[in-house]
Amino acid sequence: MRRLILLRHGEAERRALGGGDLDRKLTPQGTADAAAAGRAIAALGLQPTVALVSIATRTVETWEAAAPAFPNCQPQFLRALYDADEQRLWEQFGACGVETVILVGHNPGIHNLAAGLAQRAGGPLAQKLARDFPPAAVAIFHVEAGSVAVEAVIFPGDEAAA
Repeated sequence: MRRLILLRHGEAERRALGGGDLDRKLTPQGTADAAAAGRAIAALGLQPTVALVSIATRTVETWEAAAPAFPNCQPQFLRALYDADEQRLWEQFGACGVETVILVGHNPGIHNLAAGLAQRAGGPLAQKLARDFPPAAVAIFHVEAGSVAVEAVIFPGDEAAA
């Protein structure tokens, strides 16, 4: 059995000062939400081995805020994750080959992957994920022999209920 943890980057500034989209930083709220997401994941007893992180500043900062909850997790910063669609994200997870992976990425790709996996799994969380995947949202999936199950969905503000 493998586990995939999807984490959308935290709330980011609308435009980077003097830079492009890759340079957009997290807002203070985005940093706080990313740190809370990391704590919520760890509170579920999950400790990813590898973090696959887009190279955009906002995803790197999201990882840095969440990372203290995962002291033994090794990050890999990948250009292929920037602006990636759900198929590319899924391929990166598959190529990684470790048991528990956290993937830090962007909408719409990360939302589409979460919604698609949840739809395959069925259940009430599929509708929640079909509607929205806000900044610093988390979706956790068990993946085994072609089957998928949703383990948890955590949106900012839900951490206490995780």
